[in-house]
Amino acid sequence: MRKLILTNKDTFPSAKILRNEMEEIFKEKFLVTKNENKKSYFLRFGNSHGDFSGEINSPSIIRLMSDKKRFSEFLLNRNILTPKFHRDTEEINFPCVIRESLLLSKGKGIHIVENKEDFFKLWEESFFWTEFIEFQYELRAHIVGGNMERLFIKKWNLEEIPKFPIKNSKTCKYILQDISDEKRFKKLRILINKIKDLLGTECFYALDIGYNKKIKDYYIIEGNTAPGLNKNTAGIYAKFFRDFL
Repeated sequence: MRKLILTNKDTFPSAKILRNEMEEIFKEKFLVTKNENKKSYFLRFGNSHGDFSGEINSPSIIRLMSDKKRFSEFLLNRNILTPKFHRDTEEINFPCVIRESLLLSKGKGIHIVENKEDFFKLWEESFFWTEFIEFQYELRAHIVGGNMERLFIKKWNLEEIPKFPIKNSKTCKYILQDISDEKRFKKLRILINKIKDLLGTECFYALDIGYNKKIKDYYIIEGNTAPGLNKNTAGIYAKFFRDFL
């Protein structure tokens, strides 16, 4: 009988890539499913529903990272830099970022505005806003078992760079960074270790991180327990599952 990987519609493509790598490493068959009613999943990939708990990536960690506001508050309460989400519109710091929803991804529903007039043309009570934080560069870090196993820098991939670029997989290419030298990215490593102390080692996720030149420090932009994968990154996750179990 095949072991099951529980995922959802949006993360299905990466879950299938992960399945292929796991089948190579485990030498057995796995089935990717969105069926939350079964009780014998091997692991969760971005889906916290159903009764299954499992040993890797508990539902609580998936729920924490999938709720951007809750994850932001979790980090801010522990003195980790991250954008703060607001609904109060009495005091707005411009420029700011309006989010139509905290459930959308890949830049959907995001608007950057520079003044009050443009803000209220877009604003609805169900929206959130955050202060716009300028980043010298942005990173994607894959954290597996608490350790940073892969690090990519996001490089703008379109001809024109707008005044306020929204960097995601559609607008950027991800360039792999050499992290074998522990002298590189020292502040980033300290930050990752703080997250490791908070979330433990029985989990996996990717973090989008921005470096702010003004304060010379990193911000956690968001976390994702079902990040986009390719064969290279999926292999890292699959090996972790094998060694963990």
